[in-house]
Amino acid sequence: MRPLFGNETFGEIKLSSTDLRDFFRFRGWQEVPAAMEDGLFLLTNPTCPNRQLVFPIDASAPIMQMQ
Repeated sequence: MRPLFGNETFGEIKLSSTDLRDFFRFRGWQEVPAAMEDGLFLLTNPTCPNRQLVFPIDASAPIMQMQ
């Protein structure tokens, strides 16, 4: 595990997908309800129109790799 701040390292942090969604909603991201039909949380931010956050609703879903 690589250090995050200076020489500090942190153990694995587990968050539920709903906790992650709630955190980003608090930070100004908006949920796109249509993505839920596909089992995904899709969040957009009006201050960053070209960025999206996408992650599965179900914690047991396979992790998507970015290409």
